[in-house]
Amino acid sequence: MSELTGRREGPAELRSPVSNDPADVAHARRAVRDALRRWGLDLDPDVVALLVSELVTNALVHGRPPMELRASRVGSGLRVEVLDGAGERRPRRRSVRPSADDPRGRGFTIVSALATRWGTAPSPGGKAVWFELDP
Repeated sequence: MSELTGRREGPAELRSPVSNDPADVAHARRAVRDALRRWGLDLDPDVVALLVSELVTNALVHGRPPMELRASRVGSGLRVEVLDGAGERRPRRRSVRPSADDPRGRGFTIVSALATRWGTAPSPGGKAVWFELDP
C-alpha cells in the first residue's frame, strides 16, 4: 500500500494511495506509525493514529478519488496530508453540535484539539487536508 522513502538522518516521506476501502484507514494508521519509528520521532503514536484516522475517514466519506496519504518529517515533528479529488477546498464544519448519539460530526474538533496546526490547501485536481504535530 505505501512507499516509504528516507532514512532517520535524511529526508523522510511516506506516500500511499488511498482507495475507497474502509480497511485503508487501518493501513494508513500502520504506515504512519511505522514511519514514526523509522524516523525516530518522539510523538505519541496513539495521537498520530487517531489524527490519521480522522483525515483518511473524512476523505473516504466526503472526498473523491484519486486519494493519497502523505506523511513527512518536519524538523523533529510530523506533517500528514490526505489529498483527494474533490474540488471543495475546506472540510465542511457542522453548524450544530452533534448529539451524544450522533455517530459523526466530531472529526475536526478532535483534529483541532490534538494537532499543533491543521488546515486545508488546494492541490492539483482537488484539495489537501493536513495536520502537523510538534514534540
